[in-house]
Amino acid sequence: MRSDRARDLAAPTSRAAEQGQAANRHLESLMTMAEVARFLAVSERTVRRLVARGRLPCVRVGSQVRFSPAILARWAERGGR
Repeated sequence: MRSDRARDLAAPTSRAAEQGQAANRHLESLMTMAEVARFLAVSERTVRRLVARGRLPCVRVGSQVRFSPAILARWAERGGR
């Protein structure tokens, strides 16, 4: 039988693991540049230009650029503004 202290010490690790898994699920739901290009029916070059000009909302993950589907949908609904 585990002591209360041992259970308390183990709990943060499991919570941290759960948070890490939640973060991974969130990252997996982000769209790549190629997926955004298909979604918007434009070339990847156009997507890169929009990102470089700050006109297309994106998330940088290290050196990679990713896009939130929800934010991208709102952006498209507003006519790309």
